[in-house]
Amino acid sequence: MKLNDEQVKEILKIKDENITKSLFIELFGRTEDHIEPRYNPNDWFMLKSGDIENYHEKTPLKTTVGRYLFNIFLNTSIFGKTFQYFNGTDYTKFDDIVCDAILEDKINIDQMNTYQTKKNWLGFTPVEILVPGMSMETMMPNPIIQKRKKELFKQYEKELKAGDPLVAKKIEDELLALAREIHKDNPSMRLYDCKKPSFGNNYKNMAIMVGPIKSNTDGSYHIAENSYLEGIPPEEYGKFADQLVTGSYSRSVQTQVGGALVKEFQAALQSEIIDTDRNSDCGTKLTQTVTLTPSNIKMYANGYKYIVGNNGKLIMLTKSNCQQYIGKTVKVRSALFCKNPEYCEKCSGALLAKLGVRNAGLTCSDVGSRLMSLSLKSMHDSTVKVHDLEWDKYFKDFDK
Repeated sequence: MKLNDEQVKEILKIKDENITKSLFIELFGRTEDHIEPRYNPNDWFMLKSGDIENYHEKTPLKTTVGRYLFNIFLNTSIFGKTFQYFNGTDYTKFDDIVCDAILEDKINIDQMNTYQTKKNWLGFTPVEILVPGMSMETMMPNPIIQKRKKELFKQYEKELKAGDPLVAKKIEDELLALAREIHKDNPSMRLYDCKKPSFGNNYKNMAIMVGPIKSNTDGSYHIAENSYLEGIPPEEYGKFADQLVTGSYSRSVQTQVGGALVKEFQAALQSEIIDTDRNSDCGTKLTQTVTLTPSNIKMYANGYKYIVGNNGKLIMLTKSNCQQYIGKTVKVRSALFCKNPEYCEKCSGALLAKLGVRNAGLTCSDVGSRLMSLSLKSMHDSTVKVHDLEWDKYFKDFDK
């Protein structure tokens, strides 16, 4: 809903020191004085130049009450005019902006600490006021979806009886899309949109259908029509037990794969050391020739890699300057060609030096740790996922 002039004036008067839990209750809560909330975080108004210290554009900006309070509390009160007014809905993108700024010395560590403290407060304090709880409608089987599921299972009876997981996935996708349409106006869908709980895992299994269950004996699939809330037919107990075994095995035994890789990486790469001197340069003339594209530019910019300019001087790639090099073929300094016993900053890139990481080889254990984490998480998500591979594009350079 659009705010009127008086409401806009009230919101613009709010300062950082005014933002407390009591203020959130006053603005967004249901109280004895306000049976209905006075404002919704999504109520919008036009932000004008000078309304906040980091917005001075000639064109008014359509923003919301929630975004304005976010900027007052987490942006201007800490960083002043350093960052532009953040008008996005995904706060993690602002997180990225702040993290880049600390690496590029645009903000100091005290500002970063304040930001983290205030962000944690904002992430937990208003939750009970702003975040809806689960509703029965978004937890229980829906009769419209149930009816459509019966039709689809009858239509694909032969394929499902044969245990075709692709057909089962097709049915799941259609029913999930139908469920999203049915529940689109339900406030509880915000929780699913945050992916905690997962709509394609938790809601599907509890209220739509369990779907494909892989056998631990022969690798075949059984397609379970019922959801958990509908109950498990006695004849399917053995199939569902397979699912329990798969989850428990992944969480217990399968984690050894990632754990072993961590130890192997550490043993093999523990001697790879970075020279944390920010001005270190081995002086090598060897480089990698790379054409920078939208798909690979972030990798080089995130690592603050150095390229050789037209005048022979080194240029550090950053997120702020990398766009001008897209489509260009450049010479990139690489640790592969470093002449120093400890990799110099110009060859390894400035990221690790900025972070003060000396034992660079040990960071490779993140790969094994990630695999171990995926094994742990697989216990909570046994859904069968299907991915389309355009296999022909991988062989386009071969003679047909």
